[in-house]
Amino acid sequence: QEGSRAAVVVPSVGICRYGKQDAAAHTTALVTLVERLLATGVERVLLIPHVSENQIANDDSLLAQEIARRLGYPDRVGVVSGTLNAVEFKTIIARAQFVIAERMHAAIAGLS
Repeated sequence: QEGSRAAVVVPSVGICRYGKQDAAAHTTALVTLVERLLATGVERVLLIPHVSENQIANDDSLLAQEIARRLGYPDRVGVVSGTLNAVEFKTIIARAQFVIAERMHAAIAGLS
């Protein structure tokens, strides 16, 4: 929504898979991040999975859903479901005041 203090968070399961990081600690850090965003005046946080595919080990949508579940599915947190094309992805990101991206292409979209 135009003019609102909205944040987009683009989580990545790839960080743990390729960076050999602890997946549970990573999820907890993302949950804490969203909680802090909401506590510091962000009106809405939208979790956008950048990669959605059949391989569970590379499916960011499962991580986004887990973050929302652990937060208790609050009204101020949304999860984008389904596969977005590049224009849809960039349009959503462009409307956010803050972009926190763990995937390179999502970070580039936030900068552009």
